[in-house]
Amino acid sequence: PAHFPVSPEASSLAVCAAARLGADAGALARYYLAACWAEERDLANPAVVAAGLEAVGLPADAVTDADRATFAANAEAALAAGVFGAPSFVVGDELFWGQDRLEMLDLFLAGKVKGSL
Repeated sequence: PAHFPVSPEASSLAVCAAARLGADAGALARYYLAACWAEERDLANPAVVAAGLEAVGLPADAVTDADRATFAANAEAALAAGVFGAPSFVVGDELFWGQDRLEMLDLFLAGKVKGSL
């Protein structure tokens, strides 16, 4: 993308706010992923972050100190779990990293395989 690497902090804080406020945090995360990877928009641009918040029905100024604390705690938990890239999914003690592991994650969640291999 045109704007990569980019700091994920602003968009991540917005996703934390969406979760806290009961908005669709998953839809907001998908919005930002598409903005970065498909539309080549700059996630460090406050207008892009605000547009995402507004797309899920939240005001542009929805982020609070509570979301900053959640973001910091999530980052600590991710590091403790061994997360090193995106997308990463942690289920129990199992870490699934990369888009090519999504099928393995589905199989693991369905109980059809043991471990991330």
